[in-house]
Amino acid sequence: VQDEALYEKDFLHFLALLSQIVFEDLHFKRIFTETFSFREKHIQILEKFGLKYEGTLRQHVFKRGQWWDCFMHGLLKEEYQHEK
Repeated sequence: VQDEALYEKDFLHFLALLSQIVFEDLHFKRIFTETFSFREKHIQILEKFGLKYEGTLRQHVFKRGQWWDCFMHGLLKEEYQHEK
């Protein structure tokens, strides 16, 4: 990512829109993500938005010549904070 500040801003807006649709329109109970452990900035943004770390899938994917863990994050409907 060349512009990390723009990436963070855009990703946070995407998460807000996704959460609004999923929780307010579709009435889902929860959303979850699976993220490669080497995507540190991505993980920081997920947690900044409010997704909670839920677990690790150890050595789950082979990329860049090695095995990587995947981190699971989730957000429950009651944890969702809609900005009005």
